[in-house]
Amino acid sequence: MTHRNLLMLVQMPPPVHGVAMANHRLVNHPAFAKAFGVRTLALNPPAAIGAVGQLDIHKVSHNVRVLARLLPALRWADAAYLTPGTQGLAIWRDTLLTRMCRMTGTPYVLHFHCSQVGEDDRGCRLSSRAGAAIKASLAGAAGHLLLGSSLRSGFDGFMQGEAPCVSVGNGVPLPAAATPAPSGPLRLGFLGNLVHYKGVTHAIEIAAALPHVALDVVGDFFNNAYRQRVLDLVAALGVADRVHFHGGLPSDTAWDRLAGCHAMLSPSDWREGLSLVWLEALARGIPVVSSAVGMAEEVLCPIDPRLVQPVGNHSAFVAAIRTLTADTKDYVELRQRCRSRALGCYGTDAWVARVIKGLNHLLPNLYSKPD
Repeated sequence: MTHRNLLMLVQMPPPVHGVAMANHRLVNHPAFAKAFGVRTLALNPPAAIGAVGQLDIHKVSHNVRVLARLLPALRWADAAYLTPGTQGLAIWRDTLLTRMCRMTGTPYVLHFHCSQVGEDDRGCRLSSRAGAAIKASLAGAAGHLLLGSSLRSGFDGFMQGEAPCVSVGNGVPLPAAATPAPSGPLRLGFLGNLVHYKGVTHAIEIAAALPHVALDVVGDFFNNAYRQRVLDLVAALGVADRVHFHGGLPSDTAWDRLAGCHAMLSPSDWREGLSLVWLEALARGIPVVSSAVGMAEEVLCPIDPRLVQPVGNHSAFVAAIRTLTADTKDYVELRQRCRSRALGCYGTDAWVARVIKGLNHLLPNLYSKPD
């Protein structure tokens, strides 16, 4: 059978963030290359995390090169796959990309890694023009890949009610063995880009409320102003000797630094969909205590309801950490349930298979593209 040609219009690392890493794992997976003829156009130039959302000459030059390559790539492709942005300049970039797909008769699928659209990362509603642009891109799609069916309502008002949707979840590489349970003093971990909506300030305040508890933080600061804000908080709380910043690290190295943690904190204010950090921690047998955002309740609550707490409720997080780690036998069993949950649902191979199946469902007639 002839390969169906699929053009991947995606964000790729660097910078390292959840969507970029998911895209990297997908386009480089042998099963995906076997299912489709794949060509990738990286929508972002290699950059530091602080460059996200900023316009500069490097980005302008990169975007010009992408556009120059886009039309020949669309002529080659039977269909296109796009992981869209939902705020800022990315909306207008994706408006142009999807319009060119429609102009060339190239069906496209949108794969959302968030839980909703219509607001920016500070909770402000998008402008009417931006909202209309997103609606147009969604209306022209052959279908949509979502993290979970429970998130469908987050697209109300932007996605047509009859629009075809397939839920594919997410996936991460599964380590061969769980990380051994630590036996030393209580340590907590935080992994993610250090930007206001990810909740590192919440994590610091939670750790500060637990006497003698250390917090290991792995991630790059979004900008110098936010770095100073976080360091000022650490100083004000008097926990400089208990909060350890390790900087941004590759995935495996990051988890080496976090191996001694009893639990990970994910106190995000952001509408996480299905965070890769949750899954990477579970795969190692490390519990994650998360804000009740995105799919946290359906991913983490089956392991233990105490792993999900109200957004911004520091005292609830503190109480959960205390009770989850109070009894050694119960804690070890909790770690085993975390590992089992990841093995059963969230491996990369199973996720890629779901994406392939979803694309084949949404794009059953790839050969019908007009000449």
